[in-house]
Amino acid sequence: MRNYLQESMHMVFNNWESFKKEFPLQFFDHNLIYRFDFYELTKLHKDEEGLWHTILLDGRLDEVGEYEQFLISERGFVEGINLQLSMIQQRKGNFMPIFISNIQKDELDDIEQYLKKHFDYILEIWKPFKP
Repeated sequence: MRNYLQESMHMVFNNWESFKKEFPLQFFDHNLIYRFDFYELTKLHKDEEGLWHTILLDGRLDEVGEYEQFLISERGFVEGINLQLSMIQQRKGNFMPIFISNIQKDELDDIEQYLKKHFDYILEIWKPFKP
């Protein structure tokens, strides 16, 4: 069985539109998003040791956390808004993290509607257990 621990089981997109082309809002039985995390990275700076920092208002460097270091170095996250989605491909049994960079503020409403459809589907499939 393949899962998110395998290096090949992830996808990286440079923007929201390219993700939507790959995963149109349909086929929830095949590609269901069950978690999302936004990361807003500002004023990134890479030091001599290759570690990423944010530049504070007073000019000091603030170290970026270990997971964010991974997202920047290995998954293409950039300054600005980035999005990580957790998807399950239910028919295959695959868990797949998806990394999307360059999210624009004017896309946030569209993203919310997209995610809400997945949330509504999850509520529907669990409906028999609702008290």
